[in-house]
Amino acid sequence: DWFTVYGNIIQKKEQLRKDKEVVDVQRLELRKNLEQLLENEQISNRKHEELAIEEVQQYVHSKQEQILASTKESEEALHQLKVQEQLGAYASTLVDGEPCPLCGSVHHPLPLQNHDIAVKIEEAKQKKQHLEDEIKRYNSLERQLIALKERFEASDSRIAELTKQHNEVEVQQDAHSRTFEWPSYATEEELKKAFAQAEEAQKRIKEQEKSIELAAEEVKVMEQNLEKYRKLAEELLLEKAA
Repeated sequence: DWFTVYGNIIQKKEQLRKDKEVVDVQRLELRKNLEQLLENEQISNRKHEELAIEEVQQYVHSKQEQILASTKESEEALHQLKVQEQLGAYASTLVDGEPCPLCGSVHHPLPLQNHDIAVKIEEAKQKKQHLEDEIKRYNSLERQLIALKERFEASDSRIAELTKQHNEVEVQQDAHSRTFEWPSYATEEELKKAFAQAEEAQKRIKEQEKSIELAAEEVKVMEQNLEKYRKLAEELLLEKAA
């Protein structure tokens, strides 16, 4: 019947609402995951929760390019330092009057001095290692962002589907409501009159309920007084008998 169909529609709307709440909770969890990934990142002056995941991916891509460029410079600098180290090793073996193994000269007035070359090489190695660690970290972040984006997109699709279903049910509910017939209230004036009568009846019911409550209180007081009189009468009879 009409009410069964209407009840099914309302039930479906309620289920869609619950499904939407589940998706909303999942999206909040995804945002928390994203914020945790960006905990130590300064992407812009905006807060992390205001950023779209595409903006974060663009930031990560930019950082990867910067680090790769710095890594290339670091490798070139380290190579130059090692060349200087090797030249220094040759210079330390030079003896006046003996030919240089590189240029053949027997005179060595200004041999290369590399007293701190080892320190510089170690610093260059540490810098290169740091850059390699950073690129690994951003590569990992990139993979996690891709996975998160896929989950966001799945969530978006689910919300779009639930919204579509909700709109369809709204249309269905509206159409079904129009099929309900009230033969006693064919005109708007009759309907308004019926509502007014219903409100008046509800008001009278509330007044009667209040009267019943007051009457109940009065009965309770009368019963308490009656109990007092009964006890008093018993006491008088006992005194008279004595």
